[in-house]
Amino acid sequence: MYLRRLIKPIPILIGLALIIIASALTIPFNEIDGQGIARFFGRFHVLVLHFPITLIVLIPILEFFVRKKSPPQISEIILFIWWFASFSVFVTVMLGMTLASNEGFRFEQIQAHLTAGICVALITFICTALKHTLISKTSETGENPKNQILLTSIYTTSSIALLIILFFAAHAGGNLVHGETYLTRFAPNAIKSWLPEDAKAFDLSESNDRSICANHPTLV
Repeated sequence: MYLRRLIKPIPILIGLALIIIASALTIPFNEIDGQGIARFFGRFHVLVLHFPITLIVLIPILEFFVRKKSPPQISEIILFIWWFASFSVFVTVMLGMTLASNEGFRFEQIQAHLTAGICVALITFICTALKHTLISKTSETGENPKNQILLTSIYTTSSIALLIILFFAAHAGGNLVHGETYLTRFAPNAIKSWLPEDAKAFDLSESNDRSICANHPTLV
């Protein structure tokens, strides 16, 4: 509880958000392959991203099971998870932009994934601030007064929106790596007949031609 009182969430979260937005506006995505340490660290994006995804999915589950007579300790734990999710999603987004700018991507290729990823980060920051505020007000009053109903509604709505956008971001990222037809490429004909005709995703196992591989940096 002392740590929660010591931390000023709004300045910290606003700072993280501004860094992400400034980076997105200044980092070039110009189809030029990078070299060196930036490209090395950028590739850890595909590893680190599992941390915020797991935490963001875990929190609504915890909130659902403790929504009735939630012990104060549980709320503190959930707030801690929100903070962990905020910092891990910040690192994930920064590594993702570093990866994209050093792997020869065009902005058009990553636009959907980038936009959704930034939205995930910003909404995670908002949920963290809201949870911090809700706990603080409850601690001060000893109960959950009526004027917190609005904050609770915003918090719940934001959490649901976060899950939806997280799913879209993950789907767009999967398409970048595996191609848009990765899940349906080997589907039975009965299922394929119900699906739209998409271009076949390139598979490196189909060719040893390095010139072809060079045109698919996401798979090299």
